[in-house]
This record gives sequence, C-alpha cells and structure tokens, in this order.
Amino acid sequence: MADLLLSLLGYWIVNTIRHQLKIKKINHDWKVVLRISNTQKLVTTSIVDDQENTITIKKCCEPNSKLQDNFHALKYKSKPCRIKKFVVPKPEHTKPEMEQIKYLTG
Repeated sequence: MADLLLSLLGYWIVNTIRHQLKIKKINHDWKVVLRISNTQKLVTTSIVDDQENTITIKKCCEPNSKLQDNFHALKYKSKPCRIKKFVVPKPEHTKPEMEQIKYLTG
C-alpha cells in the first residue's frame, strides 16, 4: 500500500511541475527537467581548526540560466538552500587502545 501511495505522490509532483512549466511556455519532458536541475550542486567544505573542532560549511552553487528560468516559472527561490555552518567540537573521550583493553580484561 505504501508503494502505491508513494508512486501516486511522485506522479502528482511530476505532473504538477510539468504543468506549471507549460503554463510559462517551457515544454520540456521530465528527463530534460531533471538534467537541467542536476546542474545546481550543494558544495560541502570541512576543515579542522587549531583546537581540533571540525567546521563544515554547506552552500548552493549559482544556477545556470535555464535553471533560473525554471525556478522563476515555478516561483521558487534561485538558491533553495541557505549557507549552513556546523561546528562539531573535539570529542573529549577517545576509544582506549587495544593494549589497555587487554590489560583491563586480564
């Protein structure tokens, strides 16, 4: 039942997007829409600072002109994601060495 529901949901989404594009005179089939959409990527950069904290930054690249036209026709933002920055502090506890485990287990 879940497979049927997901299939219907996917069909509805695809046809809604294609219908909205056709209203704006963009007559691409679904494979072309996907190929154009795959030109925008999410870039992830990670670095480790001097205190051994991991800093990760995620950012969308600039869309090309065809993708920008599609976004404008669908009334979407040209950059669907904002810049996100994560700081993961250094773990305080590390795993014990194998020798220490053998010593503790006797």
